[in-house]
Amino acid sequence: MQVCIEPEETQGGLYRYVTDFAAVAHAGTVALRRAAPPHPRPGEISIVAGTLGLTPYRRHLPVLPGKALADAIKNASHVVCHSLYRGHVTTLAAICRTRSVPYSIVAHGMLDPWTLSRFRWLKETWLRRGGRQAIESASHLLFTTSREMEKAMAAVPGARPAILRPAVTPFADRREPARRAARAELGIAADARLLIWVGRFDRMKRPLETIRAFARARPTRTVLAVAGFPATITERKVRRELANADSMVRYLGPVTGKRRATIFSAADGFVSFSFRENFGYSFAEAMAHGLPCLVSGGHDLLADVSGHDVGWVAGSATDCWSECFRAFDAASDDMLAGIGQRNAAWARDHLSVDHMRQSIAALMRAAA
Repeated sequence: MQVCIEPEETQGGLYRYVTDFAAVAHAGTVALRRAAPPHPRPGEISIVAGTLGLTPYRRHLPVLPGKALADAIKNASHVVCHSLYRGHVTTLAAICRTRSVPYSIVAHGMLDPWTLSRFRWLKETWLRRGGRQAIESASHLLFTTSREMEKAMAAVPGARPAILRPAVTPFADRREPARRAARAELGIAADARLLIWVGRFDRMKRPLETIRAFARARPTRTVLAVAGFPATITERKVRRELANADSMVRYLGPVTGKRRATIFSAADGFVSFSFRENFGYSFAEAMAHGLPCLVSGGHDLLADVSGHDVGWVAGSATDCWSECFRAFDAASDDMLAGIGQRNAAWARDHLSVDHMRQSIAALMRAAA
């Protein structure tokens, strides 16, 4: 059984992790929501809990949602809790301790020093007022990369850390039909090289700076397609930036389901110059699809892929990004294919469904 807050696709990697865990572990999901969903969701128990804001003064869930949570997990042999700094964590920990039921917590990057620095006093107060006890009493505190784990442990030195990477599998191989469909949708030449940026429009992910660096690079045959959901940056700002770029940049908007499958299958490369990514789901997805990647050093997953050439790793200066774009544009098809094949092989070994299933089984045995 797993417990989370408002699982929606706009959450990006957190949502994908929750859905992956449900599928691989055959786990039911308890979702705490502001309001009841209009339609029942398969495998989900929805609990209306109102707005669970970032406040240290409400240590636990309100009484009625707390009772509903206790009832929802009454038959669970192990509970996995997603996210921190909200009352569901301390409430769940208290229920599980009372019943002697093991539980684990997935950090989702929320103990990263950069994340802690935002609203620091609220988060540190939450940790002091029961949060740290809930974390350090858990069977495991789960991370997706070794670097994420190393950065987090100073905040919770008594926790029992473990790595549980999600299962990131490529979509069905429809590469040639997907290439034709994507190029027709984007209105670009059949032999154009397609580079994709996929993520939430968040300042941390630096989509506007990426578009500017690509425009400065002036590639001759590469088209950049930008896809995502608005977050701290509005769609209007993204469109304004695109209007200032040249004709080699396209806007796709949100991509989900079959459309997401098409764009990953059709692409020739992937770019993400995020300031910080504790996992980087789209980056991992691109590797699984055999795409060469242009990424920043802020991707924690790179530490686990050390010694492996994912493509191009850029520094923080945007001039370096333009150089990466030019190098990708000039690279031979054989060079890109070789990088892509190595990326796909690494993903098969480390991000497969079987790998995640075996890791979950090992964690459950250790917690029993």
